[in-house]
Amino acid sequence: MILMNLFFCGDIMPGGVLPYQDHYITLELLDYLKSFDFRIGTLEAAIGTDLPYDPVKMAGRQNIVYARNEDFFRVKEMGFDVVSLANNHVWDLGEEGLRNTIKVLQENGIKYCGAGLNIEEASRPAIIEKDGMKIAILAYCMYGNPWLGYVELAGENKAGVNPLDIEKVVYDIKDAKQKYDKAKDTFDKAQDAFGKNKSGDKNPPEPPKDSNGNPLPPPDKNSDDSNRPEPPKDSNGNPLPPPDRN
Repeated sequence: MILMNLFFCGDIMPGGVLPYQDHYITLELLDYLKSFDFRIGTLEAAIGTDLPYDPVKMAGRQNIVYARNEDFFRVKEMGFDVVSLANNHVWDLGEEGLRNTIKVLQENGIKYCGAGLNIEEASRPAIIEKDGMKIAILAYCMYGNPWLGYVELAGENKAGVNPLDIEKVVYDIKDAKQKYDKAKDTFDKAQDAFGKNKSGDKNPPEPPKDSNGNPLPPPDKNSDDSNRPEPPKDSNGNPLPPPDRN
């Protein structure tokens, strides 16, 4: 019997106030992380230096979470093997930021799942292996919730996150189990949204509903205009550029 000791954690934000601190983690915690076979977490930030903020989130005055390229070393130093990108901040630096995030992960040998340059890539699991045993890690992000903020969904020819649609989740897990020994899923914000039942397991998440209690259909993920609010415009109707952060 093959035993695989896995560490799962939530949001990883390597930037923010950390660059202004002498230490960001204790040696004891680093040693604890190293005691696992694999470390899996959610990279809850776009990675990029001097990239413009996403104009849609700026127009809606929504929180922007990102880390500079030079701050990413913390993720590598903690030894993370896989990160989920299925969250509401991976698009905070727009498509350029997502592309750069993926590039930085690849350069550091860290696998990712839950977002990509199209829905095929966003749906692709990250695979970890020990002694011939392979486990598929799948990741999904909720959408359509006002408190969650704007989420860019991947489409056939459109970059974004892997949407949390239950039928798709079931299909993906069944497909992964045909190819790999085990399949694990991660839902961004799922525990807060759906709670737990008496046994401690997460209840199956329900799709967003309208005022009459009817499930809302998933947005058209193949449309570039899906769920995107209009950016602010000048008097001539031209979109305003994002503000100069410097």
